[in-house]
Amino acid sequence: MLCLIRKKMSEIKPDRTYELAAMVRALGDSDEPLNQIIRFHSLTEVYLESLIKNNEDAKKLYNKSKWITYSRKLELIEKFGLLQSPLIVTLRKLSKLRNQFAHDSFALVTSIILEELVESFPELLKKVQLNLPDENTSVRQVAMVIFIKLTEHLWSKNEHTQIFQKFYT
Repeated sequence: MLCLIRKKMSEIKPDRTYELAAMVRALGDSDEPLNQIIRFHSLTEVYLESLIKNNEDAKKLYNKSKWITYSRKLELIEKFGLLQSPLIVTLRKLSKLRNQFAHDSFALVTSIILEELVESFPELLKKVQLNLPDENTSVRQVAMVIFIKLTEHLWSKNEHTQIFQKFYT
């Protein structure tokens, strides 16, 4: 699936609804929050790569490495100012959480952990929770907050507003 997303993102006029559907599918294929976090983390990495490849200076440094970690991608993005600091902090927290879950078979996902993940975006989380109601704060809600903030930097303002209109009103 990630290969298809990478291919789609490299096209001249990508279909943004396809990307949104891929994000929903990545989360919807499992009810297990640990799997959802790990899969969503992989999806965000595709977007980090896209940000880097859209910046010539970052792309030069990126292309020098055969294998580059998620953390290193975030360092490049931060160095060239490709994302705002609160989102970088959130993505670092996501990466830390993903690593913890990937290596701890007893890890639990709680509402508190999820809310701390997106604590920089409380208003957006509230709007997402109104539009995607769950009993408690869920991975899909948190993923939507991160996805909305991340795609603000990759999609045109018009595309972004059109797709996420209900989260901004």
